[in-house]
Amino acid sequence: MGDLNSEINELDSINLFCASIEGMADIVSHSSFKKLNYNPYYYLGFKIPIIENNVERLKNISPDVLLWNNEINVVLIIEVKGGNSIEEENINQLEKYEKISVRQVQTILRNITDNLNINLDKIFVGIVYNESTIESCKKSETCFERLEELKTKYMVFTQSFDGKLKILNPNSLNFDINLKNQLEEGFNLPMNPPRTIYLTDTPCLKGAIWGIVNHVHDGFFSGEEIDEIAIEPFDLKERDFSYSSVKPSRLKIALEYITKFKLCIPDENKYIFKYNTFSNPQTIFEQILNIDCKQPFPIQKDLLFRPEIEEE
Repeated sequence: MGDLNSEINELDSINLFCASIEGMADIVSHSSFKKLNYNPYYYLGFKIPIIENNVERLKNISPDVLLWNNEINVVLIIEVKGGNSIEEENINQLEKYEKISVRQVQTILRNITDNLNINLDKIFVGIVYNESTIESCKKSETCFERLEELKTKYMVFTQSFDGKLKILNPNSLNFDINLKNQLEEGFNLPMNPPRTIYLTDTPCLKGAIWGIVNHVHDGFFSGEEIDEIAIEPFDLKERDFSYSSVKPSRLKIALEYITKFKLCIPDENKYIFKYNTFSNPQTIFEQILNIDCKQPFPIQKDLLFRPEIEEE
């Protein structure tokens, strides 16, 4: 993904969907995927067979969210969209997810949980759109046809800020009556969901910069008094952005740009952010937008990584 605005829209949509997983923190009785025993995993990688030039090969794919229910032994594979239309590409994407085998998902869950006794029975595939996208889609014959096609094959959800996550085709949830009943009513969603996800699966350089800036901002305003935050690219990748496929080298380059913006100070392999000199992310948004990712960054000779060429 090369466009920062599109990346931010998708992150906003993913974080809104995350609120339906975690539930509303200030409402004890609030329904959510977790309360119905669905545990989330983000951007897990799978391999599926595809035919290209009459030759079969394996393709890497990474759905946004996997929700596993160990009581009924099912997994929901969910794609979350932040755009304003339903594209043919969306249908093609879900068709690829259908090729993910039960055995493959079962193996990943066993490895993650270190539990060899996990036995998965079924995988269901779904997609989430903003409510405004669905309403707009109804005005276009082509878009509406795509929506109807999706509803015949997959779970289709709609969500809105300060609204609800709901299912458009409840019968697609017949495998879990409790989930079906709850989503016909809808899961309440906040106006400003907390940031659970800071990066998309494979963020552009601008997206990596934006993700780090927001991550540091939230660290300073988490409720604890923190005067300084030190970041090291490998640690940032392993500890905070482990769900994403972003490379430590890209985070390194992103941190160099943030240094150029005078938001942090390099100290050997670390980057030091100071509370008193850290700006609100919105104040540097234009600076990030103005970065020309096709131009090599004038990186210092003592840095560990070479800059990556970013395709926008």
